[in-house]
Amino acid sequence: LDRSASSVLQRRPEFVGRMAANERIGRAKVRASARTLWECYALADEAVLRKSGEVVLRGLQSRPELNGTVRTVQHWDGRSGRFEVSGALRTRPTNLRAAWPAADAPGSAAGLAGALADPFGPLPPDLALSLARYLRVREVAAFASISRGCRHALWLQPEASALWRMLLERRFGDDCAEVVRRARPSAEGPVLYRAARALRQLWLGCVEVVRGGIVEQVDGCEVVACPVARHLAMMVNVGAQGAIRQAVGTELERDLEQLPVPIEELSIHLVSGGALCARVALAATEPPLALVAAMRRPHAEVERLVEGLVDYVTALHRNLLNAVREAGFRSLAMPTLCTGGIGLPIALVAIAVIRACHEDFLRHPSDFIRVRVACFDVSHALALEQMRDEVYIDFYQGPVVYQSLMQALSADRA
Repeated sequence: LDRSASSVLQRRPEFVGRMAANERIGRAKVRASARTLWECYALADEAVLRKSGEVVLRGLQSRPELNGTVRTVQHWDGRSGRFEVSGALRTRPTNLRAAWPAADAPGSAAGLAGALADPFGPLPPDLALSLARYLRVREVAAFASISRGCRHALWLQPEASALWRMLLERRFGDDCAEVVRRARPSAEGPVLYRAARALRQLWLGCVEVVRGGIVEQVDGCEVVACPVARHLAMMVNVGAQGAIRQAVGTELERDLEQLPVPIEELSIHLVSGGALCARVALAATEPPLALVAAMRRPHAEVERLVEGLVDYVTALHRNLLNAVREAGFRSLAMPTLCTGGIGLPIALVAIAVIRACHEDFLRHPSDFIRVRVACFDVSHALALEQMRDEVYIDFYQGPVVYQSLMQALSADRA
């Protein structure tokens, strides 16, 4: 099983080849830019942002003297639903507009208001829309640049929403629009498409894979995951658990004494993080007893066992992310759980980790949890990065990706 699982992500050409051919992945791994954040979370009727990230404050009630001043978008705070702009300010999207002259703003209603009166468009709007359905997105954008009439037909007409919805589903899948509107409600037309593209880029920064021990990679994270046995007394001085317990010290040990033993299967318990972090999330990494019994049966099907192992690790990470979210935290550092004492192949763990993080991001695209996975083994980092990038390619079709990977594991085993 170890040889079969660990070799799939390296040797299956349908996965490795697709990633190698996608040159945009490397460029998208950089930290989310102001324009990317703006495309994800600005109001639906706002224009695109300049590369400088400049916005104009408006409608502020508490500090009206700042209205009309120009600031720069820096971050997005999902918990409060506000942009962080220069000057240590946090403000809602309703209080910001892109710093363009109204007549020059690309894609804005003001910038195209005169298009209806333009008598020099080479094509009538209905014909322009019909032709655009047979083009790719970049070709539609080039087509819209022919004249102001075409721009209005392809961007602002009510019928254009159906065109861009079709382009969106053709490129990203049927579920894409629902996910995007969780981050940018009421988005339609090209705004909807740009937001879908920006959220996909934002995903790469949501899951950070780093090399090194977990204690050395905690900086900036509120919660650290610590693998434990259900009886809390096994391997306490070994691996990631030993490093974390030593770094936190007596505060963690005191909280451990208050927990009922044994703790529940796949449970998560948040305890004091001492000087290391705000909280330590104790994760019961032992496989469920039902799965252990199934693995001991004679003539057990390997494919079913592989699926059971992936589902168990996925459930563990889902519980971990839910516990962090319910406690009000939005950043998590963790080792590669279940690869040490449990001994699972990294290929299976990588599928489960990225799957759980991906599902959480799609459910909460405007309030996601930033996850940092510390990999002591270089091969672990490579497997996680490869799986994350695979999800990036088919970002809005997660079930298809995971089904294909599981089929590949089964085929390779066969």
